Amino acid sequence: MTKSKRVAVIGGGISGCLSAIQMSKLPNVQVDLYERKNTLLQGSPYCHLHAGGFLYPDISVQDCMELLNNSLEFAEYFGDFLDRRPLIVAYNVNSQYNPQTLVFRARMMQMVYCCWVSEHGNKYPLGHTDQYIAIFTRQDVEHFQQHNRLPETTDKAKRFHQPYVEAALSQLCDFDSIKYPFVSVNEPGIRQSELEQYLINTICGNVDIQVYTKTLVSEQNVKPVENGWNIVDLNSQTDVYYEYLVDACGGLRSKYFQVETPELLELKSSWVVYNNSHGLKNPYFPEIAIIGSRGTKDGLIQITPIGRGTFQVHYMNTNSTIFHENKEYIDTVIENDDVSYSDVIPRMQVAIHRITELMPVFSNSAPLECLWGLQRTVGTDVSKRTSQIIFRPNRADIQLTKASSIVTLVKLLTNKITESE
Repeated sequence: MTKSKRVAVIGGGISGCLSAIQMSKLPNVQVDLYERKNTLLQGSPYCHLHAGGFLYPDISVQDCMELLNNSLEFAEYFGDFLDRRPLIVAYNVNSQYNPQTLVFRARMMQMVYCCWVSEHGNKYPLGHTDQYIAIFTRQDVEHFQQHNRLPETTDKAKRFHQPYVEAALSQLCDFDSIKYPFVSVNEPGIRQSELEQYLINTICGNVDIQVYTKTLVSEQNVKPVENGWNIVDLNSQTDVYYEYLVDACGGLRSKYFQVETPELLELKSSWVVYNNSHGLKNPYFPEIAIIGSRGTKDGLIQITPIGRGTFQVHYMNTNSTIFHENKEYIDTVIENDDVSYSDVIPRMQVAIHRITELMPVFSNSAPLECLWGLQRTVGTDVSKRTSQIIFRPNRADIQLTKASSIVTLVKLLTNKITESE
């Protein structure tokens, strides 16, 4: 059956790909997906759900709730591509943050999760609600120091989280380097490569999606017309008419389109390292985040196990993960589609050195890869992490900050298009 409504999606990252897939399921929609690079899904790295905003002590409780709800929808949709293991969150002893605030936030997010489960037919995308969080005290850790294990407990949540916390504590060299209490939350990681292969396979097998790679679409060749848009083929100078346009350009949006709402762009990087040390082969080794003041020596250090002795590392220091906030440098990176090798290596070494200070087992880590990308923040607050979709006549602009918000935004998009039928 020929579909009569044509939609153009500009940008072949996770936003554009999922938008194309979900819109193609609508009964009357044919999708053309445009990507300027040679292949789809060449955007920023992501490894973590960010459910509940635990890595962001400066954001509001309302934003934490929004991130959690977004992540629950993401985990329900992409459940086959999650690494189900906890995240341990602690505050650096030198940070300004109060660990009791972390505990309050964790309990608040557990209540939100319980409400979500009751509203969604008792589905548990992040595991059982009574195992969602566990709080660990200084006394728990002192017991571990004396006995090499945490104290026995009848608490169901603590029993679930204990093997993971013990695996982390066994590698932490200074128990006074963090504040107490700290939290373990049942928040899985994202297997990005597997998820993206699924998206590519789904698109390739879909007759209602036409993909155009190596095709740049910008203000120069997008023209508003009555009840839609024309995209001009710059080679043939012919017009293609679309009833609807979806801007999924991500961090490149301000380069190729006029931006009507304020936003910030940051160039950020993380590193994949290999470490085959015996202490890291523990199958219970969790994701670990030790949080301090952003941009300083005590900035967030995040260690994410991604399998087979490899770990993804973030260090929120301006000499490491927070690459550059300089707009001219960002434009250069966009133009070259790469960061400079001379910039990458010292920053990677800074991150490995910082991890080693906290966990000496990482001292012999071998760097494998630099992952980098542009993170767009809605508005002018650099700590903002929520996303939004803006609807205009015959057009939607997806402003995605965290990948785990995309399922929610695409649901809003398909609902809007359905309403306009």
